[in-house]
Amino acid sequence: MTRRTLSLAALITVAIAASADAFGGWAIITLRDVPGRLVVGTPTELSFIIRQHGVDPLTGLEPVVEARTGTLLTGTKVTAKAKPGLVRGQYTAALTVPKEGEWRVTINSGFGPSKLELLPIRATDGKTTVAALAGAELGKHLFVAKGCVMCHVHAATGDEQVIKGAAPDLTGKQFDPAYLALWLADPSIRPPSAGKGPMPNLALSKPEIAALALFVNDRSVASAKR
Repeated sequence: MTRRTLSLAALITVAIAASADAFGGWAIITLRDVPGRLVVGTPTELSFIIRQHGVDPLTGLEPVVEARTGTLLTGTKVTAKAKPGLVRGQYTAALTVPKEGEWRVTINSGFGPSKLELLPIRATDGKTTVAALAGAELGKHLFVAKGCVMCHVHAATGDEQVIKGAAPDLTGKQFDPAYLALWLADPSIRPPSAGKGPMPNLALSKPEIAALALFVNDRSVASAKR
């Protein structure tokens, strides 16, 4: 590689970094509903909201949802472009997988490198019965899908997607269930921790709040890796 080529590469790297800073850094993705399964050949609607720094809904993006099964070299990958929804910052994609198996679904926000990788979702032929997610296990899936995993570290979900320092580590923590339910329903009742940003109101349903509270307070899931 020539000196001129090296200089050009360096300039491109600087430009990319500068544009990322100008772009506003990072975003949090919150999925509306967690699919219990995928049905081969049938579109699954995935609706989500993208918030800059976890707070301000972002418009004008072109998110892409991708799903993979198998290995990077021999597996299968499908993608679906998301379209803007009716709510500010909301986008919806229709994802269709071609075969059965465990699929890793990733929502690429289109806002810099920000993305959200869901826990594996099983695809079936539509006739096979799949047990519904419930209790702390549902809470674990919600913790990822709602974007909690992008700010909070939890040993059960790893720290691969966490924006370091954005929010407290919740591994092994336990809270009064009643207070935790109130806080998840309305995070404004508690000011942000020192040096941390505010938690957005994710408009969680009562069943979602109950499942998330079970997951956060269940110490037995702390070592159950993804």
